[in-house]
Amino acid sequence: MGSQISTIGPPPESDQRSVGIRSAVRWYETARALTGFDIESALIPKKAKKPAPGGKRGGGKRTLAPKRTSKNMEDLVGAAGEIHAFRWLQLKYGSTAISPSNWVSAYSAKAYPDNTVNVDEGRGCDIFLTLDSCTYSIEIKSSEGEATSFIMGTSEIRRAREVAASKRRKPTEEFLIHKVDHVLSTAPIFSFLPNPYDPRYQNHFVIIDDGARVNYRP
Repeated sequence: MGSQISTIGPPPESDQRSVGIRSAVRWYETARALTGFDIESALIPKKAKKPAPGGKRGGGKRTLAPKRTSKNMEDLVGAAGEIHAFRWLQLKYGSTAISPSNWVSAYSAKAYPDNTVNVDEGRGCDIFLTLDSCTYSIEIKSSEGEATSFIMGTSEIRRAREVAASKRRKPTEEFLIHKVDHVLSTAPIFSFLPNPYDPRYQNHFVIIDDGARVNYRP
């Protein structure tokens, strides 16, 4: 299961003064312990059911696809998910491991105007960081509600495949999907998913079409 967070970002300074240093320390320790932000504990989806010959894909439990939205709402959902993910990943792993320069999607320039020089839409991920000699490429997928499918673009598929291939030679890279559900609520839910193109997990995802939708069962 992912982690549900009832507050967005650190408590205001005025509240911190009123509750005291001890409460603030407890709050930060709780944030760092969130399982939904542990890059070494990805949620392994259930094995995907094979569609019957001539039957419908992905039989069984209905896949929850993100509802169609306008372009403006799509941008809002995407930006909100990346802001959530960046703030909480930075809180868990520290500003040395993850700074604005590690956030390479175009949305980062909206939050940090000076970060335009670091934007790299062709990198195939939204955020990357290196821990213990392993580089993690993190692609963030957000939804207004709870979705069990997401769309991967061409650069993301290329990056996921490159990492899956390189792991056979040296396990120094990981590609992860960071799901952010109920992204516009006061209690977004976070979880990491493994690389859909990693052979170890190929039976846990249903890839409908390259450059299209990926389904899974939580």
